[in-house]
Amino acid sequence: MVVLLWIRPLTSSVNEDTPPNNLVKLLPYTTFDHSSDAIKSISNPKKINKLISPCLRNPAKLQISAINDEAIDFTGKEQGLNETEIKQLKDLQNENLLSKYEVKDILFNINYNFKKLIEIWDTSGLGRLQLTTVGIALAHANIKKTIGIDLDLGVWIK
Repeated sequence: MVVLLWIRPLTSSVNEDTPPNNLVKLLPYTTFDHSSDAIKSISNPKKINKLISPCLRNPAKLQISAINDEAIDFTGKEQGLNETEIKQLKDLQNENLLSKYEVKDILFNINYNFKKLIEIWDTSGLGRLQLTTVGIALAHANIKKTIGIDLDLGVWIK
């Protein structure tokens, strides 16, 4: 589970035209040690610099800095990793993903108000809504306008 949150202070005004400085990205927190076999087996460790970062919850450990297998594929190929090395990183990413309950605990620790949001999500029809292509395009335009990130709309609409 990957969560991208924009936590806006409720008590202060925010200029809609400037990117927020409180954008929080919670990656799937697959943590591992520097001595992991998958990391040791990479022929050129510099090739994985764009795919590995310190863990957000435990800086003594590392985590894969990719949202999903496709991102690992793309960045791995871009960095010159071979198929075996890319597969090892994907396996490492997928071995210890946080459960839905662990993600909820993290969100509650960031802001207790997430508990109410998640309760509403779980108990109402909100969690079962389906996005339409028009809704996705509107959200894409709003993200671009609000925080200045121009994401590839083709990733979201197939």
